[in-house]
Formats: sequence, C-alpha cells, structure tokens
Amino acid sequence: EAIEMVVFMNYTYSIQFNETNLPLSNTWCVNLSNGLRSGPIQNMNYTFLLVNGTYTYSVGTSDKYYKVNPGRFIVNGGNISEKIRFSMAYSTTFYESGLPSGTTWFVNLSDKESSGGVTGSTTVIMLINGTYNYTIGAENKIYHANGSSFIVNGNNSKVQIQFYKVEYA
Repeated sequence: EAIEMVVFMNYTYSIQFNETNLPLSNTWCVNLSNGLRSGPIQNMNYTFLLVNGTYTYSVGTSDKYYKVNPGRFIVNGGNISEKIRFSMAYSTTFYESGLPSGTTWFVNLSDKESSGGVTGSTTVIMLINGTYNYTIGAENKIYHANGSSFIVNGNNSKVQIQFYKVEYA
C-alpha cells in the first residue's frame, strides 16, 4: 500500500503601496487589518507579502496636514499595486455648549474618524475635502445633541454643537 504525501502551500503575493503628494521630508506608514504594520516609511513605496484574502488598510503620516482615507483591496492569486494619494487636511473645530463643565463628550464622523472623549468645550479633527456626517454623544446620557453634516472644501471649518438636557415627564 502506497502512502501519498500532499503538501499545501500558502503562496504569497506582492502588494506594493505607492505614495504621492507627501512632501519628501515626511515619513508615512501603512497598517493592515491582519495586524501587519509597515513601521515608518521614508521613500515613496512599500511592499507587503500577503496570502489571498480581503484586507483593509489605514495610512498615517508624520505631518498632520496630510491625510489619506482608509482603503480596501483583495489579493486573489496575483500581485497588486495600491496608489496612496495624500491630500491636504484642514482643521474642523467642534464647539460645544450646554454641557456642565467637565462632562465628557465625543464626535463620531461618517468616515469612522472620532474625537475620542473630550472634556473641554472644543475639539479639533483634521479632515480632507469632502462631506461628513456626524453624530454627537455625551457620557452623561441625560444630555443630547443632534448630529448633522458639514463640508470641508479647502478651508478650516467650525461646527457649533448645542447640547440640551432631556426632560422626562
């Protein structure tokens, strides 16, 4: 009786990220959904070796005035080239009123950007041009603020947020 040996191999494919628009003196990095991270990149491209699958990524830079929206790609038996185009980011300042001093509040944007917990009356988020929907919340649930949308179009912007106390009858 013969014994047959079968070996399964995970083939890896080259996924090259190619950066444009970032000033040469800045570093950038790529973080993949499978936990792989590039670390600081000082040139215009970086390559990962990956097996077949669907991946999402986020890109960061040492310069807060440049941003890239997160992306997604599929590895399916071949090499891939992914363009990373940095765009100028502008400050959007959110001004809160109506909360008791020291109450933690937060802003969540449609692109999954978040302010994190804020205890002061303002917070700033750097954003590239686009239309953003947002929701607002407070740690103290008896205070509420309505979400809305705003546009970033080549300038810094301001968003006023009015909290009100929810009264139950």
